[in-house]
Amino acid sequence: MDPNIARLVSACFYNDRLTTSDERIADAAKPLPFSFGSDFPSSPIVIVDMPYVSRTGKAQPVESDRPRWNNRAEARVIGAMLRNLRLSSEQDGMKPSLAVLTPYRAQVRHLTHEIDVVKAKGDGLSGFDSFNSDDRFWGTVDSSQGSEADLVIVSLVRNNPRTGVPALGFLRDPRRMNVLLSRARQQLVIVGSLEFLKEATRHATADPKDELSFVVRFLKTLDQLTKAPSARGEPAAKIVKPTQIKGAGR
Repeated sequence: MDPNIARLVSACFYNDRLTTSDERIADAAKPLPFSFGSDFPSSPIVIVDMPYVSRTGKAQPVESDRPRWNNRAEARVIGAMLRNLRLSSEQDGMKPSLAVLTPYRAQVRHLTHEIDVVKAKGDGLSGFDSFNSDDRFWGTVDSSQGSEADLVIVSLVRNNPRTGVPALGFLRDPRRMNVLLSRARQQLVIVGSLEFLKEATRHATADPKDELSFVVRFLKTLDQLTKAPSARGEPAAKIVKPTQIKGAGR
């Protein structure tokens, strides 16, 4: 994986012990073989920062627990991103691979719908390979274990006004989050609310004994990466708003 993605995963789950091979460090300087458009960063890590529910003036979470946990707003943003996605080059004659992942099965249904719409209206995804043997671009945490993709888009789903462990659901599980964050080889795009994560972990610490310490380390390392250069010259991590994505307001 890209050295900066590895740095994030290492800080969250491996006490900063992961290392990256010289070959992979050299590969990280090459241009990405895909693009979401000229206005979208080519940074190894991109956060599409959704509005925090407590800042929207809504009394209810933007997530829904019926059926189970899902977040249509995130799915629509990902659909817009996929409509903008284009192949810019092939890698040694091979198509880049794509995975759209989420911790929740109910969210998979929304993501599948968005992907089907993209496929029906154009050939934007025809230049990409699936990340698994089932020829699917979408998956859950469990279905993606052991697989990797050049481009991984993650829908976090959770966005509510609560704090602590109950607010996070599956996002409190370091095993699941490790899988989600470590599937990307070249670019990791996370769609979710940073302010929600900060509020949900307001009373947590980076102490390994703290159940949510890995989320605290995630936020701290992400902030550091926004101030560090990647091998391609852009920031190692970039935060964008959904309003910056063409077509996300449909």
